[in-house]
Amino acid sequence: MINLSYGFGEETIQNFSDICEIMFKYGRRHLIRHQTNCTCVGADESCFAQLITRAVCEEKEDSMLIALLLVPPVFAAPLVELSLEVGIAIKSLVNKEKQLVLDKLN
Repeated sequence: MINLSYGFGEETIQNFSDICEIMFKYGRRHLIRHQTNCTCVGADESCFAQLITRAVCEEKEDSMLIALLLVPPVFAAPLVELSLEVGIAIKSLVNKEKQLVLDKLN
C-alpha cells in the first residue's frame, strides 16, 4: 500500500475488495485457489486475470466480453471499471519496480 501512496493504496484495496465481492456473490462460478503445480485449466481464474489485463490495456470491448463470461450483465460494467482501476495500480507498481531495477543497474 505504501508503494502506491496511502490514498491511492487505500482506494486500490477497496476497489479490489469490491471486485472480489462482485465475483464471490454474483459470479457465474466460484473462483478457486490453485496450487502452483496444479495441472487443471483454471479457465475462470485465467479469465479474471485477463479481465484486469484487457481493462488496463484499454480494450473495453474485450474487457466487457470477459466480464460477461464471469458475472451477470448487470455487474459487467462495474466489474470492468473496477478492473481498470486495479490494473492501473498494478501497472504502477510494476513500473516502479522496473525503475528501481534500472536505477540499481546504473
